[in-house]
This record gives sequence, structure tokens and C-alpha cells, in this order.
Amino acid sequence: MDIQEATAVKAFSLRVCERIVERYPELANEVIVIIDEFYEHWSSGLKNRGKIFLKRWRSN
Repeated sequence: MDIQEATAVKAFSLRVCERIVERYPELANEVIVIIDEFYEHWSSGLKNRGKIFLKRWRSN
């Protein structure tokens, strides 16, 4: 959630969150809140990863 953190670290962390949510889908809403809150501060690559997550888990 740190805006100053390196993009690679955030991208890796988001991927880890995705893998956790695959196993524990009840945590998806927690990740969605974080994505929504910080999306505007992210790089284009991280925004793309966030969109992929939202597309998959918002509908569930």
C-alpha cells in the first residue's frame, strides 16, 4: 500500500495476493478495496494487473 514502494515489489505483491485469493476467495474484497484506493497512483503495468484481478474477482 506504500505509494513510494518500487513498482516491481507492488506487482509481485499483487500477484501473491491473487494466488492467496485463488485459495481463499473470501479475501477478494479486501484486495479489491486496496486496488480501488491506490489504482490512480500505479504505473500502467500495475494498473493492467489490477484490472485483470478486478475483472476476475469483482464478478464472483
